Amino acid sequence: MSASWLMTGGIAYLLAAAAVILYVVMLILRLLKVVRSGTASDKFANVMFPGSKTSAPIGGGLNTWRHRYPALFGLGIFALIALLFVLPLLLAWSSGEVRTPYLAIGGRLPWSDASGWLHGLYYVLNEGELTDWTVRRPLHLMYLSSLTLFSGLDLYALLLLRTLMLAAACALLVRELHLSFGAAAALAALAMLSGFAATFSPTTMSEASGLTFGAAALALLWRGVSREQLGCYALGAALMALALSVRTGPVFVLGGILAWPLLWPGAALGQRLRWIMAAGAAIAAGAVLAWVWTYFLYSGDNMPGANFAFTLYGLAHGGLSWTAFYEQYDLEGMSQ
Repeated sequence: MSASWLMTGGIAYLLAAAAVILYVVMLILRLLKVVRSGTASDKFANVMFPGSKTSAPIGGGLNTWRHRYPALFGLGIFALIALLFVLPLLLAWSSGEVRTPYLAIGGRLPWSDASGWLHGLYYVLNEGELTDWTVRRPLHLMYLSSLTLFSGLDLYALLLLRTLMLAAACALLVRELHLSFGAAAALAALAMLSGFAATFSPTTMSEASGLTFGAAALALLWRGVSREQLGCYALGAALMALALSVRTGPVFVLGGILAWPLLWPGAALGQRLRWIMAAGAAIAAGAVLAWVWTYFLYSGDNMPGANFAFTLYGLAHGGLSWTAFYEQYDLEGMSQ
């Protein structure tokens, strides 16, 4: 098994294949009506699909151990997930092979955009100010600077700690999906999350940081929806707003979070309004944080999310690249 195969998402492909095979096997068993109460197949379904309506007791094996030692079982699962996320980072450092060599030369030296984040990181720690580069995503820099203080100002300790935080957030999301939809859905989600993370974990870019907040936000949002817990839903909404400030992306999802209570079947009007107001306040609090930090630490003429306007321009003109604005207009002497 080569490092290059792992770095190109080999493990993620295996997880995705396992999820598909697992789902197909259980689907066939159910279509053939092999799954009956108390049978071996029913017990297997109870382990793989906890969200299913099976309730047969399992007298031994993995499920018994899971219920008897839940803390140890959870710690073991997290250790496996953490290894899945950390392994590509360690391989990048040892082999020098990365998917984005223009961002991490030899898997170690930040370059191109990544070097701008590294410079901005140490600049804010030493000078207490944001640069024109880092002000575009100040919450990403806030997150990196916080981790840097815990990692002893060491770049590699920072990247390792950030990867572990990402693994923890993804583990929370995978757990919620497993509880609701079973192991096949959890494995499929883990494949997508780990495959994306492997690309950016060796870099100082904002993708991995945004995924950390986004995965935690989605876990809390789904927990709030599935268990009707307003606190989890509001906290998830705030984290999603933070995630979209850390790494700007599909910002319209925030509107979807606000609109979801309107689609809640059977809910009273007062309950819908409480959820909408709580989510709205949480989103506003999360969104304003970037501007607060910018106000105190930056005095230039740039602003948070400035360069995302180029992406929106390209999307509005038929899915063009973010460079389309530069190609169609003369921006010499203009700031973002």
